[in-house]
Amino acid sequence: MSGYQSGIDGSLSVNGAVVARVNEWRFGFDSGPLATTTLEDVAATYRYGLQSGSGSCSVYCYEDKAGILNAAALTQNAVNGQTCRLKLGVGTRALEFDALITSVDIGASAGDVVSASVDFVMTGQLVDSSLVA
Repeated sequence: MSGYQSGIDGSLSVNGAVVARVNEWRFGFDSGPLATTTLEDVAATYRYGLQSGSGSCSVYCYEDKAGILNAAALTQNAVNGQTCRLKLGVGTRALEFDALITSVDIGASAGDVVSASVDFVMTGQLVDSSLVA
């Protein structure tokens, strides 16, 4: 039976651990063309070049049973300048890739869930692309 994917089942994992529920996320993938045209050609020809990806997400953070705010994993990787394995999931499907977290903005207000905005850049290739397969 076919159906639509819903963002209500979205999650964000860092290095294999779910750290937040996703409110919204975006991921852009680009494969820049390389010109392969020669002087004898009468039309331009191309082949795929370097692949790159980047994106952002808005997430809702929560504390685990030990009272640790799971979103701390987001800031630790950004502050330490380390790559991490990000997984943006919707139900049983996901995009998974190594990434540099380039920006994290965490905020809270009275009566609301702690939320964060995260920007990232993919490094290397997609590990899991079952969301688009």
